[in-house]
Amino acid sequence: HNMSLSIIFLLLLLPVSTFAFAGTNTAANNKNSISIGEAIQQSDATLEQLLETASRLWLPTDDNLPPHLLSQRVHHEKRQRWASQLLERIGTVYDNNSESVIFEDDRLSRAIRAAAVPFDKDRPDKEGRYVRQALMGMHTLLGKAVEDSYGGPLQEVLLNHDTNDDMFQLIQRAEAMTSKLPLSQ
Repeated sequence: HNMSLSIIFLLLLLPVSTFAFAGTNTAANNKNSISIGEAIQQSDATLEQLLETASRLWLPTDDNLPPHLLSQRVHHEKRQRWASQLLERIGTVYDNNSESVIFEDDRLSRAIRAAAVPFDKDRPDKEGRYVRQALMGMHTLLGKAVEDSYGGPLQEVLLNHDTNDDMFQLIQRAEAMTSKLPLSQ
């Protein structure tokens, strides 16, 4: 009996990742074992990998979120920072030869929404930088999408309804903060 308790105690000290659970995909677990921030910063990240990272961003409207994500400002600021950095990276990685379906991809919309949704009150000193960074990423992405390297007419970019609404919300948020930010920002 004492031996059983000792073994159970030792098992409790081991990290959960030590055990293989039935029905789990180890490749998927390894992919998600790096943080969202690390996934964004990977220099060799492809557009598809960045969009997959966007699907990992949480939103306040998601079901079954741990309460601390909803109640603590630091987690909202991390979400906004990661989403803004992700949009900037997507703008950098995207080229006009890429699939234009990115603008119909729900994962892009999720990243824009994660950058746009505020906490209780905006903190322009921090959140203003994140909104600016997100807008710069979207500007780069849209600019690359419509440019024509052969000097012909600009290409049309079709946005799905959610992406359009999320971009509008991001722009509205920026407008609401403009009077609270110094002109240099």
